[in-house]
Amino acid sequence: MPKRRQSLLQPRQLEAIVAVANAGSVHAAARTLGIPQPVLSRLISASENVLGIELFERSRSGSQITERGQRVLRQAAFALRALNGVSENAKEALPAVRLGCIPRVMHVLIPHLLAQLSSTNPGFRLQVSVGTSAEMASELELARLDFVIARRAAPRAGRDIEAESLYSEKTVVVCGRQNPCASATPRALAELGELPWVLPKRGFYSRDSLDALFSAAGLPPIVPVIECDSFESNLSVVAATKFITIAPEFAARRLERLRMVKILRTKPSLASSPVMLQYRPGQQEHPAFSAFRAAALKAARLVGAGQ
Repeated sequence: MPKRRQSLLQPRQLEAIVAVANAGSVHAAARTLGIPQPVLSRLISASENVLGIELFERSRSGSQITERGQRVLRQAAFALRALNGVSENAKEALPAVRLGCIPRVMHVLIPHLLAQLSSTNPGFRLQVSVGTSAEMASELELARLDFVIARRAAPRAGRDIEAESLYSEKTVVVCGRQNPCASATPRALAELGELPWVLPKRGFYSRDSLDALFSAAGLPPIVPVIECDSFESNLSVVAATKFITIAPEFAARRLERLRMVKILRTKPSLASSPVMLQYRPGQQEHPAFSAFRAAALKAARLVGAGQ
């Protein structure tokens, strides 16, 4: 009876592909995995036979992943992490939902989500991490997160991410009430560019949007005096100084009602942008997908009702 041809990559082959790509050579990857080099070479060769493509370009300096191999690598890394997730969830009474979000989501949506989950039996354990939209998108792509709630990160070639709009949010320019800029007169971008700024670092959606706004107006990007990733800290600075900053409108309005800051009208202004629930295709197979998605959408409706 003829031997049946292998049609799917096995976990050991996925592990081999990821290890060689990360190490840059079969020899180094074999040391990392603790297996003989010939065994690892056979695993890579067998993987290429199954897929019908060359995964690596071999040379004396090592093994370089090919363009087509890059697409396989992303899927291989995702599959390995999914397999690890199966093992981890099997040890726990409830499956884990690994959620990544941007800082402003922690202030706006997460309180509604946590209040909802604490009053019911959601059927999953929530684990939350915080970072920039770009950082969270990268973690999602590498399957280190199950879901991300953030602004939509810039698309990258070969990346396929599902996204659902939860609510819209606006970023505004803010100064202290004693700042000479604190008037009802709209301020031109060129004028604002001459003032001292405290801003989040590049990579935060709001900072990148501000840079894009200045670039579209033919102006150089702002070079801030202070870079700080906490918009609460930035608002505290501008409330007591002549610095200006950008912040989520919900946070700026709160301090404006307390007569601590003033929201500036600008020409042009920063546009509203959607906050998205993002996940990889196939994530619907996660045992808690439907329950978490329903909870996130309900929390988003509460956010929308309060705006």
